[in-house]
Amino acid sequence: MNKTCPNCQKDIPEFVTRCKHCFYEYPQPKSPRQFPVYFALLFFILSLGASYTLKNQSQQNSLPVAGKDMPNKQLVILEKKENAFKTKVIPFSEIEKIEYEDASRINKYHIYAVTKTDRFQIAAEVNEYERDQHAKDFDKDLVKVNASGRK
Repeated sequence: MNKTCPNCQKDIPEFVTRCKHCFYEYPQPKSPRQFPVYFALLFFILSLGASYTLKNQSQQNSLPVAGKDMPNKQLVILEKKENAFKTKVIPFSEIEKIEYEDASRINKYHIYAVTKTDRFQIAAEVNEYERDQHAKDFDKDLVKVNASGRK
């Protein structure tokens, strides 16, 4: 199939975008607007930077991870020491009390299990119900302390 050039009136193939006789440029249909590649690239780079920052902060500020083994009535604590992990198991009977302090957010608390020799953070930023539930699970007194760990 052919079309007629509007400039020189000669027949040319329908698929061409420029007349071979007079070099008339046919207008191109506008393609649908595409998401610019540089925005995608910028988003990807920012995501990587945020991910790296959060990873480093969590590694530097990582607290021991604590879990309650309710069937065996023991507290299991996983700590990172240098490049190795250390697990400590504390029977509920060795825990003397449960302490809590106000967290940086309103109505949120940090929870600690206190033995004769150590104090372990077992939960961070919990609400009142969760705070009270920890004391109930351990069947221990709940004691409020200030941020330095003193009454």
